[in-house]
Amino acid sequence: MRRALELLIRFTSGGLLVLFSFVPAWILGHIALSAFREPKTLYGAAALAFVVCSALLCFLGLLAYRAFSGGGRASNGGLLPPPSAAWRS
Repeated sequence: MRRALELLIRFTSGGLLVLFSFVPAWILGHIALSAFREPKTLYGAAALAFVVCSALLCFLGLLAYRAFSGGGRASNGGLLPPPSAAWRS
């Protein structure tokens, strides 16, 4: 029973992360289409949005992969990296 509940939580959280990753993917798609169709209409804000959405998409994709696979980092098995010593104090 506990194993089934763990699987349900893993796949639910992975599914939510995939769902949330569609937003930056959608924005990236529209920026790419705008850059292809009308490149002169893009400004610095589009480049900033592209960088931020790319990083967010990679981060959410990594979290979703780790949630679906059930494995974290090899060092301690955590899903996210531990906070550094500078942030703890």
